[in-house]
Amino acid sequence: MNNPRIGGIDYLRAICSVFVVVWHMNGAGRSLIFSGDRLIEHSFNVSDFFNFHILLLAVPAFIFLSCFLYVFKVPGRTTLIGRLKRILILCVFWPAALWIFNSGYTGIWKAVPDSMSQFAIFILRAGYTPYYFFVSLMICLFTADLASRMKTSFQVGGFLLSAALVTMLPQITLHTGISLFSAYWCPLNFIPFSFAAVLTVKNLHFINSYPIKLMTASIALCVIFAVIEWKYSVDAAFLEMDGGVAALPAYTRTSLVFGVLAMAIPALNFRIKSIGIIEYMSRFSLSLYCIHIFLLGPAKKISGRIIQDGSIINFVLIIAVILLSYITAMILKNILKEKILF
Repeated sequence: MNNPRIGGIDYLRAICSVFVVVWHMNGAGRSLIFSGDRLIEHSFNVSDFFNFHILLLAVPAFIFLSCFLYVFKVPGRTTLIGRLKRILILCVFWPAALWIFNSGYTGIWKAVPDSMSQFAIFILRAGYTPYYFFVSLMICLFTADLASRMKTSFQVGGFLLSAALVTMLPQITLHTGISLFSAYWCPLNFIPFSFAAVLTVKNLHFINSYPIKLMTASIALCVIFAVIEWKYSVDAAFLEMDGGVAALPAYTRTSLVFGVLAMAIPALNFRIKSIGIIEYMSRFSLSLYCIHIFLLGPAKKISGRIIQDGSIINFVLIIAVILLSYITAMILKNILKEKILF
């Protein structure tokens, strides 16, 4: 997509694309929070900090940046329709390609559910694949477009209400048993980023005038909400629910909203210039996100067969998956349409 060149955004895209790979490959390790067996023995540690407060910033940050760049260009309805069509292509192509890769052509049809409720979840989860990101991104871009046409008071209200909802959803899940509300693929997790992006564009000059103060405030709010989350939102029930990856919700956490803002505030300074390798990684961030998923299975098989220090092997495999994804993207760009890779 042709977006304004802000060097800091290139850095943020590049870093976050790597974060996604590291998360999927367990690069920060796995603590007892990922298992219900000994959860009572768990205490917050360095692995939890990197997993839940660094690596998991990546997907929300991508959504925030996409909404920010969209609103920054002051688009019309035609632009919105074109952007949604482009993402819809991604949302159909990559899940279908992954299903064919894993299960053959017949695997797609076997995966389609036979009830309307399950079919809705099938759509929201992009066919039960990691490409649910594109579904949430479409919803968030549409929300950002609507929010950009609202009065400032409604934009602020929308941000506060959506952030408050994310704060309450884990408790709603625990009281109702409805896993949708706290699933990592639920679009409600990401709505605050639509309003945050709109407000950031509107107040960009003010943000660039007081970056240190605003970043410090964002970090403080991130820490406050993180403490609340670790105290009240840790429950083995989240592991047992559809879309559960740990005893703490992955993205149904308000701390991530302010964590992303803390990352974005310094990155949105127009004086920051990116260097060649960062521009390359930024341009190929979508490619890395889409392609590395195909390499996860083979990488895990390789790591399981090699009897050496697991952390060293995993680090080497992470680097290999990233490099192979870039190489594959370079090859595929001559075969696939550019809009599928960049």
